[in-house]
Amino acid sequence: MLKDLSKFTQGIFGVAARIGYPSGLNGMVEEISDPSFACVQGLIKHAIDDEVDVDTTKSKSSGTFKNRVVEWFKSLIP
Repeated sequence: MLKDLSKFTQGIFGVAARIGYPSGLNGMVEEISDPSFACVQGLIKHAIDDEVDVDTTKSKSSGTFKNRVVEWFKSLIP
């Protein structure tokens, strides 16, 4: 949303750059079609498209909530 940001990043990184606009989700499109929602929409689409096997049973070996969140974030990194 910053003026001339794509020109600035092209100069710094030496590669083509553009402002990303989210697309591909239905409902409330006008409210979330701003570039500031691109990352959130991408995460939602990833969660919808990814076939993750979620174990809903509780056990002591699963660790603390914090560890489970950390492991979930690590699973998002390619």
